[in-house]
Amino acid sequence: MLINKISFQNNIYYKKSISFKGESENNIRNFGYKDSFSDSIYRETEQMAEQLMLGGENDPEKLIAYKEAKLKSLEEKERSINDYHSQNLASKQSKLSNIKKQIEHVKTIISDYQQLLSQLDSQEYNWQQANSSAQASLDEQNKTIENIKTETKNLLLQNQEYQEQLKNNFSEKIKILETEYNTKTETLKNNINNSIITPDSVIKEINTPKPNGFGSIAGFREVKADLIDKIGKFIVLEKNNKAVNVPNAILLFGPDIENNRDFADITANQFGTNSIKINPEGTETERFNELKQASARAKADFENGQGRTLIVINDFEKFAPKDSRMIGPLKSYLDSASKDFHTTIVATTEIPEALDDILLRSGRFGAKIAIPAIGETDILSFIHKYINIDFIDSIDINKLIQKLDIGKIHGAYSVKQLKNYIQSLTDTDCLKTLIPDIKPEAIKVFKQQLGYVKHL
Repeated sequence: MLINKISFQNNIYYKKSISFKGESENNIRNFGYKDSFSDSIYRETEQMAEQLMLGGENDPEKLIAYKEAKLKSLEEKERSINDYHSQNLASKQSKLSNIKKQIEHVKTIISDYQQLLSQLDSQEYNWQQANSSAQASLDEQNKTIENIKTETKNLLLQNQEYQEQLKNNFSEKIKILETEYNTKTETLKNNINNSIITPDSVIKEINTPKPNGFGSIAGFREVKADLIDKIGKFIVLEKNNKAVNVPNAILLFGPDIENNRDFADITANQFGTNSIKINPEGTETERFNELKQASARAKADFENGQGRTLIVINDFEKFAPKDSRMIGPLKSYLDSASKDFHTTIVATTEIPEALDDILLRSGRFGAKIAIPAIGETDILSFIHKYINIDFIDSIDINKLIQKLDIGKIHGAYSVKQLKNYIQSLTDTDCLKTLIPDIKPEAIKVFKQQLGYVKHL
């Protein structure tokens, strides 16, 4: 402080030195402490100022030059000290910020633990409440068990009393049951006698192929037998005034579309019924109205003594697709079509899986008959029926069968294709390879359809 009070007005260099010395001291104090490096600068500055005040060396200019160089060096050192302390301060501020963050994190953890402890306390309270409730429920169940035991004992006593009463009334009731049984047995015998097929003419009508019926298509013995068993015998019995339940509808399906349709037509011819075809096209309203009109006509014909009518609907998946709004009314119609209108629906399709499965249940469709593609035994039947009799001696039947068997590797023949082929033959030399109309993929799908329809 003594240096700062001395004023050398005639020597500017003394003023500069004193100013620098005061600034250095203030800068060092601003850092809040003096390290060893700062102390050395401070002492050098002090010494320089004192030498200037006392006169120093004899050559003032050299001394001033020396001191100016010394001051520059000290300024560099001061900047280094400032940089050092700035970095140190920034580092400490960063550490302080991290410590604050850690403190906040610890506070958060403590808060979470406090919430967890609060939840655990709440759960413990709930468990205590549940335990109390369970104990009360257990006590109630024990009371109920005791009540049940008491009631069971009472019921056993009552049962013993009832058994005694039954023993007393048993013989009398047996007599009553025997009387009722004998009455029902006599009634059943009379019904059986009335429904037994005894006339030979009826049996002959059921089983004899008619020229415009089953006799018009060769082969397919099993299909024809199914049609006789599932619908034909009922129609013939009804014609002979027997009390029978003729199916409301039957479904014919298979990979040969035209053959399905042909069987629908010849079924009516075979069993001597009327036949009405319904177009599967048109709007839903138009289709259902056409069905109602056909049913009304069938009922009128039956009442006029003309017998039952078969209503044929080909491509049934178009007439009644799964998403059709007429499925509901159609279900109701098929529940009693045979009884109400004396008609049976004969529906054909090649894709039965496209139909509503509930619609196809047995109460509505009494039979679902599969019509497979032509088999080996059918081929021989086709040859015998359709071969040109004028060329029978010039055609090697065995060679023809072998030729057709080879072609079956590529699928199956349709009825129309095989019939036309056999009728066109003139001799064995003209045999040509016949590529089946029905592809292997269709045969594979048909096998899957058999499993699907079987479980309906």
